[in-house]
Amino acid sequence: MPLPEDIPTLILKKLQERITPEEASRLEAWVAADPANRALLDRLLDEEALMADTKTFDELWGSENGVARFDRMEEAVLAKTAATMAKFGRPWLRYVAAAAIMPLMITAWLLLDHHMRSSVDQTLVAAQIADIPPGRNRAMLTLPDGQTVTLDESQHGILVSDTLRYADGSEVLSTAGKYPSSDVSEPMVISVPRGGQYQITLSDGTNIWLNAGSTLRYPSKFGAGDRVVTFEGEGYFVVAHDSNRPFKIVNQRQTIEVLGTAFNFSAYPDESEARTTLVAGKVLINYGNSLNREYIPLVLSPGQQAVVNGSSGRVETVDTGAFTAWKDGFFYFDGDSPESAFAQLCRWYDLELVYPHKIPNVEFYGKIERNKSLGAILKILEKAGLEFQVIPREAGYQLIINSEE
Repeated sequence: MPLPEDIPTLILKKLQERITPEEASRLEAWVAADPANRALLDRLLDEEALMADTKTFDELWGSENGVARFDRMEEAVLAKTAATMAKFGRPWLRYVAAAAIMPLMITAWLLLDHHMRSSVDQTLVAAQIADIPPGRNRAMLTLPDGQTVTLDESQHGILVSDTLRYADGSEVLSTAGKYPSSDVSEPMVISVPRGGQYQITLSDGTNIWLNAGSTLRYPSKFGAGDRVVTFEGEGYFVVAHDSNRPFKIVNQRQTIEVLGTAFNFSAYPDESEARTTLVAGKVLINYGNSLNREYIPLVLSPGQQAVVNGSSGRVETVDTGAFTAWKDGFFYFDGDSPESAFAQLCRWYDLELVYPHKIPNVEFYGKIERNKSLGAILKILEKAGLEFQVIPREAGYQLIINSEE
């Protein structure tokens, strides 16, 4: 906050014990606005501390140019006071001169203190930005009986079979009786929070990479019919081929049916569009009005993407690498809008996104490693002419984006 112009004068008047009640009220209001202001005034009212600060002020002006500037102010005061004060000697004159220019000294002291505190605050915020780490292996497993298990962050995935194990073969559940028996199929849920990622291999051998903010509901064991899971968020699916049991992904916007294929599916609840990007194989997508069972089919070939928005859908030819790079540890921007690019960042770093003004009209291009700190990522994106603020909040951080336009 800028220093009010009258504060140095009010402080000087208080030091000289000639401050009026109205002026004292204004000074007290300034003091009450910030504990640091109170501490500063108390220090200025302490004679010993004031003399020490005066010495420090002289030292701050200790360069050749600084001494010259101080001396010019001092001599201007001495010229007016020498006739009446000469009998007290030069040292006393210097103290009088210092007192006469006290408003200047107080102003400089206050501005320096404010600048130093602001610099410290900015340094702390910058350090916080730099220290915000990228996402990591994080997930929560919900068992059929409702119990939840926090999965090991040192592991990257789990394997679903007659037992539940991590990718390295170690058991997820050490207590017997929690996991369904091999001859029973019961619903399971794996949830990956913002700032997380995890992998799962289902009982049929299908591999799924789960991105931040994703939830997969699956059976502990697939039966003889269709293999059905429900999903929201973003996942990369490599479906085990089984011509007799189609694999179906049910989402509130659409249903995806495959036999054996590799594709990326992104359908976050807070985004208007769901995107299915086919890497290999073939995909059938049904979307439309589920209440009336009026579905519209879309068939994809490798290199194509289906974009579904409510009751409308379209097929585009895309660079699939741009949509699957996340599972290999990269952000891949290919003409992405700020909404798209920062949505990815906010999910990965668990940030709340705020545009105080209009959304910047820029596009992002490039491939950036996802294992970088937030500070490193924002430094790269600043080249697009954007300014960022990261504000701590009760749980996590808020990312504020300003455009230089």
